[in-house]
Parts: sequence; C-alpha cells; structure tokens
Amino acid sequence: MNLSIRKLRSIAAAGLLFLIGAEPQSISAYAQQLPSSVEPGRIEKRFETPQMPRAVPEPLLPNGDDPLPPEKANKIRFELNEIKLIGNTVFDAGTLSQFYQQYLGQQISLGTLYEISKAIAKHYRNNGYVLTRAMPPAQRVENGVVAIEIVEGFIATVELEGTISGDRELIEAYAKKILASVPLNNKILERYVLLINDLPGIRAKAVLIPSFETRGASDLILQVVEDRWDVTGTVDNRGTEFVGPGQVQLSGGLNNFLGRFERVSGQSIVTQDTDELKYLQLGYTQPIGTEGTTLGLSGNISWSSPGSNLKPFDVEGQNRALTLSASHPIIRTRRKNLSVRGTLNYKNSSTDLRDTLLSEDRIRAARIGVSGDMVDKLRGISLLDLELSQGLDILNASDSGNARRTRASGRPDFTKLTMNLVRVQQIKGPFRAILGATGQYAFSQLFASEEFGIGGVPFGRAYDPSEYTGDHGIAYRIEGQYAVPFESEYLRSLQLYSFYDNGSVWRIDHSTREARASAASAGLGARFNVMNRVSGYIEVADPLTGSVATRGDHGRKPRFFFSLSATL
Repeated sequence: MNLSIRKLRSIAAAGLLFLIGAEPQSISAYAQQLPSSVEPGRIEKRFETPQMPRAVPEPLLPNGDDPLPPEKANKIRFELNEIKLIGNTVFDAGTLSQFYQQYLGQQISLGTLYEISKAIAKHYRNNGYVLTRAMPPAQRVENGVVAIEIVEGFIATVELEGTISGDRELIEAYAKKILASVPLNNKILERYVLLINDLPGIRAKAVLIPSFETRGASDLILQVVEDRWDVTGTVDNRGTEFVGPGQVQLSGGLNNFLGRFERVSGQSIVTQDTDELKYLQLGYTQPIGTEGTTLGLSGNISWSSPGSNLKPFDVEGQNRALTLSASHPIIRTRRKNLSVRGTLNYKNSSTDLRDTLLSEDRIRAARIGVSGDMVDKLRGISLLDLELSQGLDILNASDSGNARRTRASGRPDFTKLTMNLVRVQQIKGPFRAILGATGQYAFSQLFASEEFGIGGVPFGRAYDPSEYTGDHGIAYRIEGQYAVPFESEYLRSLQLYSFYDNGSVWRIDHSTREARASAASAGLGARFNVMNRVSGYIEVADPLTGSVATRGDHGRKPRFFFSLSATL
C-alpha cells in the first residue's frame, strides 16, 4: 500500500521548497514525481469506454427466393438464339449477356432459362438491388427468341408505426431518401434505417411487405420504439489506492425532450471516500441536416484529493474541460462504416500542495479523426481509428516557459498521432477472440494529460489507470471468450474469458523519469447479464512484468476486480 520511498521523499522535498520560497524552476522537477494516476487531467481517461466495431455480419434484409421453374422444366427444350431483356435500367444488355452468352445457338431446357434468370437476379442483389427479381414470362418461343423480365423492385410507401414524441420531420426526411432510391439499393435502405436507429433513444425495425397497389414494389413499415430516458448505476473497484479503489457511477440521459432528437446526458462519479474524487460530466448532442451529421458539446469537472500515504501532503487537484465536436458518417451500412470527426478541446488542470500551486496545464487543442469498421470473409469484424491532435497556443494556453507545467518541456503547440485497432474474430460456435492494439507518436514532449498511458481497461488491466505514461507508446491485447450455452429466464448471458496484454511507453525528456517503461498482465474472468437490466463482471488480473506502485510489497500479486451495473 506504500508509494516508493524515492517518490515520497521527492514530494516531501517539494513541500519543503514551498516553505522556504524556492524558485518555481526548482519545484517543477518535483511536480513530475506525482504518480500519473493522480494527475487531475488524466482522471477522466479512466472512465472512457473502449472502442468497439459497429458492423454486424447479418444483412438488414435477407435475400428473397427466386421463382421456381415449373415441373418437368428440364424436359422442355428449345434452341436459344437470342434473349430479350425487359425492364432492365440499371445494367444494360451487354453487361447482363455474360450470364447467357455461352448458351446462344444451343439447345437448352426451360430449367436452364430459369438458371439464367437466377444468375441475373443474383448479379443485381450482389450490387445491392435486393428487391430485384428476374424470370421468364409466359411466352411462345419463336425462332429461338425468348424473353426474361427483370422487375427492379422499389419502395412504394413508408409507414411509421409507434409513438414518436416531438417533430417527426427528420425521420420522414430519411424515409423520403429511401423512396427516392428507384430501384431500391440496399446501401440506401441500410444507411437511412441505421441513421434512424442512431437517433438518441430510437429503435427502428424495418419490415417489408409486397405492395398491393403497385406491381414490383414493396411497402416499408418502420416499427419505431422510443426511450425517452435512461439511467445506469455502476459500482466497481477500478480506482486506485490514492483515488478509490471503490467508485460509484450514476449516468443517464434525456432523449428528444425538445422534439429535435437531441440528447442531454450526465455522469457523476465519487469514490468510496468522497473526499478523494468527485467527477461531474454533462453533454449535449444534436443531429444536423438529413445525412447523419451530429454536433456535440460536453464538459466535465473533477476535484481530487488523493488519500492513502499521499493524504498527509494535502495534494488537491482540479480539472475542467470543455469539448465541441462534430461527426459525420460517410458510409453507414451493417457490414461497413466510415465516419469522420473533429473536436476542439479546452482544458485547465492544476495541482496544489498544501494550498500552494504545484503544477498547472492549460491545453487548447484541435483534433481530427477518422474511424472505419467492416465485416470480412474470415468471419471477423475489424475497426481502425486514427486521430491527429494539434495543440493551439491561444486562449491563455500554458506558456512554454511556465515552470509549473506537469512536464518540464511540454509544449502548448504539441502535435501527436494516435491509432486504435480492434479485431473481433468469430472462431467456432460459442468461441471468439478479441484482438486490440493502440499506439501514439508525439512530435514534441506532451503535458501529462496528453501522454500515452498503460494501466486499467483495456490495456494493462492488472495495473492502476495510467500506471505508466509517456510521450510515445504502443500496446496490444488478446482476449479469448466463451459464451456458455444455457437457457434461463433470468440469467440472459454468461461469458467466460481470459486475456493477455502488453505495452510500452517512451519519454522524450527522461531527466526525471526512466526513458522507457513497460508492463504486461494476464488474467481471467466472467461477464454476466441478468434480465437485460443487471450486468457486470468479476476478474482476476496478474501483473506479470511490473509492480503496481500503490500496492507496495503486494505490487506483484494478482488483483481482484469487479463491476456491477443496473439499468432502468
């Protein structure tokens, strides 16, 4: 439970320097001896949700059945000299002739003609025209000339079922874009049905039925369910000995109360000793236009007062952050997604030692990112996320000469590139694996809150959050999962898992810290879900290569973690 003697002496020395009125430059080095896990600007990172792909293997609509040939179709034979295509507008006859060119001038059966029609319909469906059908109409074959009719299906009407509070215009605008796709392309259908589902609190199921009024058309019924609010409470022990380890979270949101499909969300977190951490986050998101663009504004504030053996030093931290964001889905389908985003960040964080300022960072940053995920032929789903961050020397950002920066050579105009990669691989039956990798490269030394960190979920799970930090870093993980097959009215799912992770960080300025640090851990656990209302996990994690600093003599021993959440 003890911090290293060297660090305790450094902190005590910093306090003494304050008392004797030392120069700020002398204090700066000691400010960097505080554990990264208690840096006020990094506390919010331990509450971030790991990225996971949104793509799913199952299509929105199953492929329809092709018309069946009549009985004894293979016994009806004729010479094929020409096929006349009726109703095709998407593909010309030259493109579709590839499916029957080899049969011209030969004797074929009626069954073969149906196979040709089936191949043409499959070509349409492979290109997204899922409602298209092709079949030989009733006809008399003369001089070897036969016809194949192609019905390029489309949506005739869209009906909304369910109660929707507020303005329905946005959903109706999405529906009009589906109606305008003639013939219907599945990419259009999936995009706008999924964009409807992306609206806060909205769940929409698409049901197609044949149109009774328009030949070759279908009617689309959108069965919409709206959740006006949600609340989740969570108890876990993922904190640290200084700030935690027990922590209680209460989060939730209000959806569409202004009638514009907006979401107002909030999150509050306190540790078991409420003096150690109080965290509050508020957010607002709003769709803009009819193509899925979203604007967001969020802010958070935290007050921390590390306990355990830092308590006698009266360390007080505060972090205030404001973020303006925008995102846009370029591709939105069930099997493939691509989106871009941009954010502007405003953050002030400070640490006091016995009511005297020890360190302070004022960060202003612009970030642009791109994220894509897709399903592939190997029964896996992959996600890749890239983000470029640029510090801005504006709005009273930290001065490069300020000796009270969390990192002595940290620059307000920093540049860094981050990457996150996730692979969900189905293996066989109830077995699957999750592979993950993340990395960061900085072009100059960063402030503490911008550094790459190892520790906590998902990289370095046996260690405290931000146990090791540095300007550059790379980490990877692998997790094997087994979904226990069973039937229960109450226990909806039970998953057993094991994991291994490993990571390293590098520091540009290593005058006060080691140039490189690394950590690896392994463990196993179980996740469960009860009636879709209560969920959680239990986990044992073993620090393999490094010691958990806050646990002193017990720093290399396995740790037990748990989380329990209830949703209303």
